[in-house]
Amino acid sequence: MAGGGGVAAAVNGPSSVVVSGDVAGVETLLELWRARGRRVRRLRVSHAFHSALMDPVLDELGSFAAGLEFALPSVAWVGALAGEPVVRPEPGYWARQARQPVRFADTVAAMAARA
Repeated sequence: MAGGGGVAAAVNGPSSVVVSGDVAGVETLLELWRARGRRVRRLRVSHAFHSALMDPVLDELGSFAAGLEFALPSVAWVGALAGEPVVRPEPGYWARQARQPVRFADTVAAMAARA
């Protein structure tokens, strides 16, 4: 789910949301939810994955992934971007994975439905 103010969000579970992006926008959200009595914490990460701050590296990531050899998955693989099975991996997935919001909760639900 996209956010405003240079911030993107992903729903990881019923009570777990991760936001990334512009530091000021993230800080504003942290303070908002702290004021509402929610537990918030900053994650230590190297990049603001899944936000617009990843845009400058997407071409290089896509080029690197294009140089790899991909094989068909030997176990069920549900992509975290759309919560749908990945039948044939392709290089563009990895650049999209770095930039787009991850839908981990939807992915887990899709995997559970397949069981």
